[in-house]
Amino acid sequence: MMAAVGDRLPFDWRLVANGYLPDYAYDHGALADRLPLAELRAAGRLTDRARAAAPGDFSAAIRAGVPVPLP
Repeated sequence: MMAAVGDRLPFDWRLVANGYLPDYAYDHGALADRLPLAELRAAGRLTDRARAAAPGDFSAAIRAGVPVPLP
């Protein structure tokens, strides 16, 4: 997955340890750094938004408040 967002990347234990890929991606510039990683993680938590979504509005509801990726 990381090879798809950039050139060859150095091996790192976060590539194989479940749950650490976002840290690795952030450290290597694959995620926008205009927000701290903790804020990106918080914005990505969609459980509450998904549960509150009205029928037919699920897709828009889970994306509300999520930062738009940079081009």
